[in-house]
Amino acid sequence: MDSNVPVEETLEALKELVNGQIVAVGLSEIGAAAIKRAHAVCPLSVVEAEFSLWTTSGVSATCRIWELYFELCAAGTNMFSRFQPEIFPKILELVDKVNEFAIRRGVTQVQLMLGWIRAHSDTGDYIAIIPTPVWLLTR
Repeated sequence: MDSNVPVEETLEALKELVNGQIVAVGLSEIGAAAIKRAHAVCPLSVVEAEFSLWTTSGVSATCRIWELYFELCAAGTNMFSRFQPEIFPKILELVDKVNEFAIRRGVTQVQLMLGWIRAHSDTGDYIAIIPTPVWLLTR
């Protein structure tokens, strides 16, 4: 999404294509409020957004309202704006704590984080999150 163009304007253009040239509309890296605005103009089918230990942002819960597919983007582009020099030491502290917790549980950091995501999938608060391929869980 172009942040300089209102979401409604973008979706009006896509809406014209839905009945002839495209089957469905999906959006990536969009927040819960923008999903509501977009869906009011043109029904969405899928949303891709970050959902991780670091960020839940209400997107998954919003997707549940309209039964939209929610594709997980574990490290969205918004994540990188958080890595500013002044807060980087705090982020590394959090990563170390996650690693310590994973070690105590006998799993890798990736397994811990994927387990957390899977535990939140289809719980009533969140829609079923499109699963990660099983082979990733063993890495």
